[in-house]
Amino acid sequence: MSPSITGNMTHGNIENQFGTFAWFFVSEFWAEGYVGLTYAPLSYCQVGLGVGIEQAKYPLRFGGSLWLGNGHWSVLSDGGSGFWHRVVANYHLSPLIGIGFMSEKFMGVGPRLELNLPKLPVEL
Repeated sequence: MSPSITGNMTHGNIENQFGTFAWFFVSEFWAEGYVGLTYAPLSYCQVGLGVGIEQAKYPLRFGGSLWLGNGHWSVLSDGGSGFWHRVVANYHLSPLIGIGFMSEKFMGVGPRLELNLPKLPVEL
């Protein structure tokens, strides 16, 4: 197991329907990042499409995401170039803290702790 950092920044919200996002992942052995657009056709559903780069021979990467949620529960599923996935189920204990589990290809399934910084579009 090696330490890693994942960051997610968004602009816009469900009420606005359209928004933008930036996402990155950095570890000792791998790094990748995306930027893209989001669209929320319903108050509990948001889809995103992005383009980015990864640490690979052919660095161009494409990815998509689907978010479903309500006041406390949220589920995010996303995938990138090739056969990769991440599924996150999260229960928001408060506006600042969420707990749940995450499943990621090549990593397995495990617990998740989410910290949201107030008034900043950053999630750790």
